[in-house]
Amino acid sequence: MPGVDALIFDLDGTLVDSYEAIHESLSTAMRAKGMTPLDPPAVRRMVGRGLELLVRDAMGPENTEEGVRLYRAHYDRICLAKSKLLPGVRETLQWLTRRACRWPCARTSWPSSRSASWTTWRWPSASASCSGPRTSRSQSPIPRCST
Repeated sequence: MPGVDALIFDLDGTLVDSYEAIHESLSTAMRAKGMTPLDPPAVRRMVGRGLELLVRDAMGPENTEEGVRLYRAHYDRICLAKSKLLPGVRETLQWLTRRACRWPCARTSWPSSRSASWTTWRWPSASASCSGPRTSRSQSPIPRCST
């Protein structure tokens, strides 16, 4: 891939399986509001359109703001422990780093966990994390990458 300096990957669902963390965090938010949590397959079907829509669909529009706050408070504590790299990710990023791309980059909205995830999952040393909407002041569609 001549001339390619950076590739940006979404983290959740592309590089990392975080369904267990998502389910647990949504369940925690629902229980806090006196609701019965949904089963994992139901939550899995709801994922993919953003946190606010996930919480709204699971908890109702009137509980969205508080549900997102409760979800994030729990998720931020457990996301690394309850998420795992998808098969082949580490090897693919290593290959990209060695042969094709100077900076493979994972886009994440995980707040303080960006640098911790690099250590936990042993990303290639040349990889970079990218800030998403919760980790950057910029709302640009192109995230700011940092090594």
